[in-house]
Amino acid sequence: MNHPDDPLASLAQSLTEEFNQHSGDQLQAAIQEREEWLSTVPAVTELAYPRKVRRTLLLLSLFAFVMAGGSVWDGKNAFMGGIFAIVALVLLGGVWLHRRAGEEILMRLTHTRLWFRNLDTEIDLVDISDIHIKEGRIKIWITLTLREGAPLPVCKNAAGPLMPHVKIKRSREPQVCLTLFGLQLNGTVLTGDQVLEMLDTYCNAARVEVELQALKAS
Repeated sequence: MNHPDDPLASLAQSLTEEFNQHSGDQLQAAIQEREEWLSTVPAVTELAYPRKVRRTLLLLSLFAFVMAGGSVWDGKNAFMGGIFAIVALVLLGGVWLHRRAGEEILMRLTHTRLWFRNLDTEIDLVDISDIHIKEGRIKIWITLTLREGAPLPVCKNAAGPLMPHVKIKRSREPQVCLTLFGLQLNGTVLTGDQVLEMLDTYCNAARVEVELQALKAS
């Protein structure tokens, strides 16, 4: 039995308290570090379909009307004129379908989830293992590769010209493929690199959130 004034017992107790204090300080520092990093990432970012979609459809419809008028005018291509007129009307219908372009939210990102208008449920960002983006002249293709066993959403694509489209590829590592004509943030159309950087940042935020919750629970 140790005597109350035993120097070895006092030293052991002191070292234990110091170790516990040091461990507690390290834990608090780790929590604070992650909370500070998360504070630099907006809690919610909402991306809209760009207004350029309406302008593009309007210009294409005007071009189709001009072609229809030219075909009818020369009297030899009335059939083609009718085809061009139908195309022009379809494109004008697309202008109406996109009447809220620039305002209606197409994608929403939080620290844990990704919401997309054409999906019936959100995607957990921690389930995303890889992001690939291909940028064309007017289109952007976003491919999200999910971890094996991740739950898959269901597509609900709407018909119409220049509408966003989603395709699900079921495999060992499933993919969610988004095809759209751009994303707009605060009135500015983002480049493919900017979209990739934003998605990558939010995926990192999701992982940090998991670490933070684990640290707080320890």
